[in-house]
Amino acid sequence: MLVLATQHGTGYHVGRRLQHDFAGIESVKPDRNELKILSETIFSFNCGMGKKAQSKKVKATCEKYFAKGRTKTVILGCTEFGLMLHDGKFDKVNTIDVLVHATIAKIKPLRG
Repeated sequence: MLVLATQHGTGYHVGRRLQHDFAGIESVKPDRNELKILSETIFSFNCGMGKKAQSKKVKATCEKYFAKGRTKTVILGCTEFGLMLHDGKFDKVNTIDVLVHATIAKIKPLRG
């Protein structure tokens, strides 16, 4: 799995968690330069600067890892990546979707 996140810790923490808590799940992370670009891309996307161009940069990063055969699935570790790649034709795990489903599952029994 490719862990797509920013350089400010998320990628590090998600990748470590996969390695330590889920034996047998191999994760790869973007290199330092890619992390820097991904962080800048999120900033530009959030500022409304060329949203389509920013989405293309992120998609290109994912496609690079697919082409090398290093991953078959991408974990979208930031909200913005889910927005940028919502129409991507590849296997992905949007962590926001996971959070929403887990929250609903937790709340349902409480509502009786």
